[in-house]
Amino acid sequence: MEKFALMHRRGFIRAALTGVAVAVAGDGIASQATGRPTAGSSAKLLVFDSRFPAARLFAAHMTDRVGETRAIQGDVTDVWNGSIRISIAKGPVLIGGVTTPASLFCLEQLVSRYRMTLDLRTDFNSPSRHDLAAIESAFTGRNQRSMLAQSRHHLTDGQALVAWVLRPTAAAQNSMSST
Repeated sequence: MEKFALMHRRGFIRAALTGVAVAVAGDGIASQATGRPTAGSSAKLLVFDSRFPAARLFAAHMTDRVGETRAIQGDVTDVWNGSIRISIAKGPVLIGGVTTPASLFCLEQLVSRYRMTLDLRTDFNSPSRHDLAAIESAFTGRNQRSMLAQSRHHLTDGQALVAWVLRPTAAAQNSMSST
């Protein structure tokens, strides 16, 4: 029974990371799958918690697909002040990440002032079949899946990670395109 649980968790982690990869690297694909507005030609930024092997693997895989990759160790303050806030001030930014729920909460609060919203969130420790199906349907590239399938890193029960995407709201996109 334990072997089945590990295989299920490993498969879920691969699918969750793939969902964020599709959303961050393929903005148009994610938009078509979710029906939400795209960030168009927005900059792309990836935030990951370097304390977790699964997050490091994802960041290594995405390095050549995003404009910036930023590591944190739980605290988002330095990344917010040194990168995210400055990027948002310049124009629309699509931000994806693999962090703890607490780090995501802080980022959600900070970006809400800039008319950005959470577009996708997948909890690694409590998978939903509906979330998994949505991520799988948005998935189109085989290279991402095969690369992530090579990971032998697992999350223990005491570790919690979420994969997520923050994007500008439709109102923010409309106001930016009319200026």
